[in-house]
Amino acid sequence: APERLGDDGLLTLAQLLFDQGHEVRAQAELAKLSGAIDVLSRALPLMIDIGVRERDTKHISALIRLLQSRAPVDDTRLLASVDHMLTAGLVESARELVQAMDSRSRYRSAPLYVRLAQVELLSGNFDAAVEALDRALPYDDSGASELGFVIVAVERRRWSELPKLARAVEASALEATPLQYVALAALGERLTEARFAAQ
Repeated sequence: APERLGDDGLLTLAQLLFDQGHEVRAQAELAKLSGAIDVLSRALPLMIDIGVRERDTKHISALIRLLQSRAPVDDTRLLASVDHMLTAGLVESARELVQAMDSRSRYRSAPLYVRLAQVELLSGNFDAAVEALDRALPYDDSGASELGFVIVAVERRRWSELPKLARAVEASALEATPLQYVALAALGERLTEARFAAQ
């Protein structure tokens, strides 16, 4: 008889199955894991992603509550789970995960607050989005915070603020796509440059 896979093997197999679109089979492999808290903490992001794909918000909420355990969970994977939720339109689940992460100092980071700003922006809470971006800005070296301020200003239709905000994005470390570059040049009132770049 073949040897039973250990926890590492089961996690790898479950991830592969999930990546291939076999959520039910992935869950079956996860169900075979030992109950050790460190193993469950490693499996948690995948479990959340399965819940997102199945749009099972109650199950997602139950999994998020497991973050209160002492075992650390890979914050990069959790942030990816937030992104999956936002892409799937599960904004309130994303809010719940971001708030759970924010309640633990080990997970607080600029990328977390940028995602909180996204959640607030998608919920129409512009003041809260600005507050989240303000929290991210001192620690953000990606330019995402500065770009967030531009998006909030556009949503609020505060056109007079855009030139200054666009210049702040350009001065940041953001690696703009060609389309973003043209948009930022136009928002920064460098119309000739924007027209030239758009050609």
